[in-house]
Amino acid sequence: MVDDGLRGAAALVFVEDLAKPQCSPEDEHHLRHALRLKDGETVAVSDGRGAWRLCRVVSPGRLDRHRPAGGAFVLEPSSAVLDDPPAAARTAVGFCLQKGDRSDWTVQKLTELGVDEIIPLLSERTVVRLEGDDERRRRGDRLRRIAREAAGQSRRTSLPLVVDPMPLDEALEGLAARYGVVLAEPGGEGLAGARAVLVGPEGGWSPTELAAVPGRVGLSRHVLRAETAAIVAGVLLTNVP
Repeated sequence: MVDDGLRGAAALVFVEDLAKPQCSPEDEHHLRHALRLKDGETVAVSDGRGAWRLCRVVSPGRLDRHRPAGGAFVLEPSSAVLDDPPAAARTAVGFCLQKGDRSDWTVQKLTELGVDEIIPLLSERTVVRLEGDDERRRRGDRLRRIAREAAGQSRRTSLPLVVDPMPLDEALEGLAARYGVVLAEPGGEGLAGARAVLVGPEGGWSPTELAAVPGRVGLSRHVLRAETAAIVAGVLLTNVP
């Protein structure tokens, strides 16, 4: 349950130092120009690892169009540092990259749900192709920005780990030691203790990929779009005690 202080704050932003909170340029622009915060309004700040506190806006600079630009935007701590305890067990959802903005939407919703680790996948039948490490890193950076924005909007104080897109076999190497891993596949069983679900592309997993992971989980009686399946997996994982 979200703390009343977090819910009542005008925004939640992530900072490096909770003792001396300082906004990133992007967050400052949002607070100044999109939210148009006034002196005395409350903003929550978090370190992205579950610790957070409330701050009061002081001397926010150019909130009045008639004042010159460049004034200091100050967040003055107004509460003790609090801690939002993590879930009892970590969860992970991997999904194959999709066309258009559907991958962005998937990361946004998985972040809002509280999934701890989000893995964009490149499978044999993934339509989206990324050439080289630089292109994968750029896509990963974009998805991490989306996760950060979604965490702030949903008042989530712990940022999910969002990795660069990677092939399925590479993802399995990192996941197998930390989670019980299953593939989302029609006709599969329940989660049965698994804490990581991997969702294939619209064309489904290849026979080689199915052979690599014996566990299966069924997400619906019907055939789901890839992004819908990822969200259903996130709901199931984050609602298992």
